[in-house]
Amino acid sequence: MAKTSGLASISEGRSDVHRVDPKMLHVKPSWNGRDFNDPDNIQHVEELALSIAEIGVKDPLTVVWDEGKAWLVDGECRLRAALLAISRGAPLKTVPVRSEERGSNDADLLFSQIIRNKKQPFKQLELARICKRLLDMGWQQQEIATKSGVTPARISQLLDLLTMPEPIKQMVTDGKVSASMAQKAVQQHNPAKAVAILQDAVAVAESEGKQRALPKHVEAPVEPAKRQRAVTVEQAVKAAFEAATVDWSEDEKDLVMIAMPEQHWLIIRELLQL
Repeated sequence: MAKTSGLASISEGRSDVHRVDPKMLHVKPSWNGRDFNDPDNIQHVEELALSIAEIGVKDPLTVVWDEGKAWLVDGECRLRAALLAISRGAPLKTVPVRSEERGSNDADLLFSQIIRNKKQPFKQLELARICKRLLDMGWQQQEIATKSGVTPARISQLLDLLTMPEPIKQMVTDGKVSASMAQKAVQQHNPAKAVAILQDAVAVAESEGKQRALPKHVEAPVEPAKRQRAVTVEQAVKAAFEAATVDWSEDEKDLVMIAMPEQHWLIIRELLQL
């Protein structure tokens, strides 16, 4: 009897679509462009889990076989939802899986995420992180733009999102401000001022029962009692130290030198009113 290998060795099917125990699938950390701390993505997985518990997984997941394991390249929301449904008692034994085309490299697989996720499109920050990973692989912005079917200027706009202060990126992720509104605030003000302006706009919107701040909320006054900061001093300091470099002076044994990005320092100064 011929010895099976690759995906077929763990499959319970014998066709282009295999049936595989979802617990046998592996996910590389941070491979997916999705931000699974995003409330919208959390809700999406929850809704999928409810559906999968009733009818199973209908759309096959995509994997590559490497180092004796099946690595997921598309369908992490479905995989997370399937595992969540199983943890709640759903009698789900296998999920449909198909293998990625042979010869696909990491860049091809990243681009395939964008193409295959039309039903649940990536948000702008998620796309920005994918573009950054492609740059780190040695791609040029023009190449990314051509492959993605957008202009180089659009790629530059996406990458600019990654330079915004962390509190602003969190507001965008949480859906409290739009990416375009956040970018405009950062372009017009220093980082600390931009954070404060957007936080005030969010506070005004929330006082009106709105979930997202609009441009009109930027100019509206906000009462001090209703001002709700999107970041605490503790969170700002933690973020600053995570981005900082620390060194010990060779001349002064008790002296520690901390270098942090200016935007983090400005935010801390604003919060502490220094």
